[in-house]
Amino acid sequence: NDGPTATANSYDVNEGGNVSGNLIGDDTGAGKDSDPENDSLSVTHINGQLLSFDADGEAQVSIGDGVLTVKADGSFSYAHNGAEPAPTSFKYTVSDGDKSSEATV
Repeated sequence: NDGPTATANSYDVNEGGNVSGNLIGDDTGAGKDSDPENDSLSVTHINGQLLSFDADGEAQVSIGDGVLTVKADGSFSYAHNGAEPAPTSFKYTVSDGDKSSEATV
């Protein structure tokens, strides 16, 4: 089994605004995340922290000036708290169930 490839994504959010997308499926310039055997991919970690999904399948993580809500399928929303905007980034890990790869947003 060859490991997946996670690719960097970039999103813009206004002060106090929201942004949503899919960490695995979006192509914001570097391509979509992929797996050579076409195994399904899931998001398992944010900034090295193992995600714990609630009954709705969501995990929340404080990131920079806001809160990231993410599902294992890569769908996410980020709500900026309205503070002075500053560049915010985080690392996420995708897994094919055996191997993993990390990329930066």
